[in-house]
Amino acid sequence: MATDLTALDLAVAVSVAGSTQKGLDLSTPQDNLNLSKALAFAFGTGAGKGNQAWHDRRLLAASAAEGALMDLAGVLKNAYGETVNFANVKALIVFNRSDETFTTPVHAPTDAEISVGGAAATEWLGPFKAALDAIKIPAGGVFVIAGNWATGWPVVGGISDLLEITNEDGADEACYEIILIGESG
Repeated sequence: MATDLTALDLAVAVSVAGSTQKGLDLSTPQDNLNLSKALAFAFGTGAGKGNQAWHDRRLLAASAAEGALMDLAGVLKNAYGETVNFANVKALIVFNRSDETFTTPVHAPTDAEISVGGAAATEWLGPFKAALDAIKIPAGGVFVIAGNWATGWPVVGGISDLLEITNEDGADEACYEIILIGESG
């Protein structure tokens, strides 16, 4: 299925800036750190390009998981109401916003930890090394993995297309935001 988008201009950027100090007897040396990396995505297919983007803010009840709802090949709807069918993914960004208040959807702050990955069947391996691998993101945490190489992480409908998101907290609701950038299938 070809993309319904006619333009895409996105960038994923990560930066770390600051300093550390250590007070000694006669001086206080300082170590400055300033590191940043940005990946640009233009419209199209191939290296440095993408033609699909999907994002959402989602709620998960205590101990709940969603895998079938996070089907990267033909279930997700983009901002225009069109079905997204990824052939590959080049960026996955997940913000665990559980520690914040939202009115849409209604969410009160919690300390819920979420995990990303580990679907029991037709798991999208993407950046994960093996089936059932997952990464835990604490409340307030961010997970970013991206590359703008030509092939991206492949998505194969019905074979490797489910991205599992699980609320690891047995008592509290979790709230997270997710962004996917890639190419259509």
